[in-house]
Amino acid sequence: PGLAATPFKAFGHGVIDGGALAVDRARVESLDEQLAINGRLAGRDTQLSLEATDITLSTWFDAKAVPFPELEHVYGAGRFRASAQAAMLTDLALSSGNLRFGGTMTWPVGKRETQLDLTASGPDAAEAAQVLGAGGMPALPFQLSGRGSYSEKRLTVSDAELTLGDQVIRLDGQLNASSGATQAELGFSAERVLPSAWLPDLDAFAPKLSPLSGGGKLRFSSDEL
Repeated sequence: PGLAATPFKAFGHGVIDGGALAVDRARVESLDEQLAINGRLAGRDTQLSLEATDITLSTWFDAKAVPFPELEHVYGAGRFRASAQAAMLTDLALSSGNLRFGGTMTWPVGKRETQLDLTASGPDAAEAAQVLGAGGMPALPFQLSGRGSYSEKRLTVSDAELTLGDQVIRLDGQLNASSGATQAELGFSAERVLPSAWLPDLDAFAPKLSPLSGGGKLRFSSDEL
């Protein structure tokens, strides 16, 4: 579940033992990209360690199964595990340029969704947002963590926390782009948010506006902006 329907080739060494295949220094190639693999292939008791070198997520994952499938130049490592209940990528430690990612992605058997428990960080949130196809973020160091699920361009987030410099924003809710327009319905709380970091032109009218704290709900649709 969650994998892309792209052609591939596999190479390596292995030993068959009791219906399981132990692989050592194997590699899988797809569209001129490569994953190094070690571990044990045994159906629903599979455990593999993976190492990626300069890959694009859409080469390996179904675009409907992961957010930001067009993310390129990804390096790093993780573990793949399969059981009767789910397939999982765990212990992720990935990078793309200045971005760093970690955590777990899970594909439950019988469900068309990806469960997420991820972290991300980088020196410039504005640059990171552009790489991920978004915008509107201030050019500040950031850390992001949270849980949620993703299915066909619908992202549900729970207990997400975004730190931008000294600013802290917590989010729960849903982003939905399945109909073409992006719609959002999010609950939020904020601490020490500096309005001029988000609206630079505000300094010309209110240069001494203090950091704000509070909360509320945000609803919008991109076709109404």
